[in-house]
Amino acid sequence: MCIDPEQIVPICIFIGSVLLCPLLIWLGKHPIKKLTDEHNGIFFAFLKLIFSTPFVIAFVLVVSWFTIQKLPFIQPYQKSVTRGYMVVFVINAIWFLVDLIDSILDRAYKRSKAKYGNESSLDINLVKTIKKIVSFVLWFLALIWSLELLGVDIAALVTTLGIGGVAVALAAQETVKNLIGGLTILSDKTLRIGDRIQANGIDGFVEDIGLRTTKIKALDNRIISIPNSNLVNSAITNITSEPTRKVVCKLGLTYDTPPAKMKEALAILKALPKENDHITKDITATFESFGDFSLNILFVYYIKAPRESNTFEETSKVNMAVLEKFNAAGLNFAFPTQTIVMACP
Repeated sequence: MCIDPEQIVPICIFIGSVLLCPLLIWLGKHPIKKLTDEHNGIFFAFLKLIFSTPFVIAFVLVVSWFTIQKLPFIQPYQKSVTRGYMVVFVINAIWFLVDLIDSILDRAYKRSKAKYGNESSLDINLVKTIKKIVSFVLWFLALIWSLELLGVDIAALVTTLGIGGVAVALAAQETVKNLIGGLTILSDKTLRIGDRIQANGIDGFVEDIGLRTTKIKALDNRIISIPNSNLVNSAITNITSEPTRKVVCKLGLTYDTPPAKMKEALAILKALPKENDHITKDITATFESFGDFSLNILFVYYIKAPRESNTFEETSKVNMAVLEKFNAAGLNFAFPTQTIVMACP
């Protein structure tokens, strides 16, 4: 087949635009992304937009569309080519729209977080859920639109599928309940990713809040998926959200401890907040009772901001401080002992 010299330029432009596409995408994902991440402003936001993958593909589609119109050997297949281009363009447009909405939501979240901190009305889990819902709706519309462009009778298709609509609706009841439950959890801010919670007899950390289930990483490192509807209808204890963590410790001193040393022990315990910034001043240290083997001290303290601090580590530090100070003061911890008195005949 001989190629008309006038067709060489359109063919070269078509091939060039196709070959240029990967290069522009690479530029958008690496140097341009690095540049726009380091700078703010309308110009850099616009630069990031025009080098996004959907925008680059749209540019190639437009250029290639106008070039192939000038190729005579495409004319017999013009209708099919047009439909194919329209379907690809619709998919790419939806892709671009999804990315744009994601970007807008991310910027709104960052601004709200920077301005209001933890009091922000936007939660990262809520943002992720909104993204998923918007993405699902848009891609569903893209599917319907594409089928229509390909000549599929949507009305007839809906009528055909309507026969099983009742069965599908019944089967989807639980899914809808779980979806509403997930939105309820996110809107109420009952829990967040990373929180340690207790619910339905499960104690663990929230790994993910999805549209249907919430994944909990139990203390034995097993991942447990709980339907959102079940989680909403159950009592949830959010351990992480507590302002302070209460720690109750019982200490026992030997029975040969004199009253002065007992007072010294209580004074040592009450002075611990001065040396540890992670516990509050609300210390309870009392001579609780006379035990079977020991003089018992009730020691209660509170760890500040358990969400940000490691409560196990702080408990260990307090215990170590008590051990060191009691040893230095000559205070002896009791252990189970028995004194046997033998009567002489």
